[in-house]
Amino acid sequence: IAVSLLEGDSSDIWIVDAVRGTQTRLTFDPEPEIAPSWSPSGEQLIFTRGSGPSDFKLVEQPADGSAAGEVVGKGAGAGFVPDGKSIAFARYDEKTWMDIYVMPLTGERTPAPLVRMKGMEVGPQVSPDGSLIAYQSNESEHEEVYLKKFPSGEGKWQVSVNGGYWPRWNGRGDRLYYLERDTIMEVTVSTHPGMTLGSPVRLFTREPAGIYVPFGWPETFDVTPDGQRFLLLKKVPQQGGSGIAVVENWYAEFLRKK
Repeated sequence: IAVSLLEGDSSDIWIVDAVRGTQTRLTFDPEPEIAPSWSPSGEQLIFTRGSGPSDFKLVEQPADGSAAGEVVGKGAGAGFVPDGKSIAFARYDEKTWMDIYVMPLTGERTPAPLVRMKGMEVGPQVSPDGSLIAYQSNESEHEEVYLKKFPSGEGKWQVSVNGGYWPRWNGRGDRLYYLERDTIMEVTVSTHPGMTLGSPVRLFTREPAGIYVPFGWPETFDVTPDGQRFLLLKKVPQQGGSGIAVVENWYAEFLRKK
């Protein structure tokens, strides 16, 4: 599990071995580093370095720490496209604030805008088959989760209904999860014969992580590829901080609450 761990005035990327229970520090840069994301092969990480939107940089680094991180461009909150050859990320613009871009990791590395409008679009997540991209936007004056076709950027479908943050796909690409305040929501997604979205279903409400900023940063949750376990931040009062909690057998809890 890749996490951003805050110590003092800075944060670094650490690797948590969930089996052995060890924590290994990966980065040592004085600038804050947040929002790590795994490559499809599990060999690389890409994360955000910097102290603000106009300063954010994207850094790629081997997950085993065998080499130093390499700055690949400006941006924040990147995620790998399933083929591992490019990334989708948010990038600051003085006129439009934050927009969604896609950039190859080889060759010229020229970013191409995919969702660019006045407002804030962040948290891009490309579906496992590479046909859709989910993201959050405040274009309606409320944070909601949307879908577009990928890589064309055609079409637009609103996924969330009462607000939504930080979409996450399951491994099959037929379910999309997101946060509605402190509740994990699930929406079924079907593209055959046409785009069909299910009604949002409440799975469970997490304990407040104790970390809040206006647009929901940081993500504070993730889902394993098989969709069977969620990783959440959990406040630990006696330590005055947060830890990582793995929610197992969540579906049984969901059934009891139906």
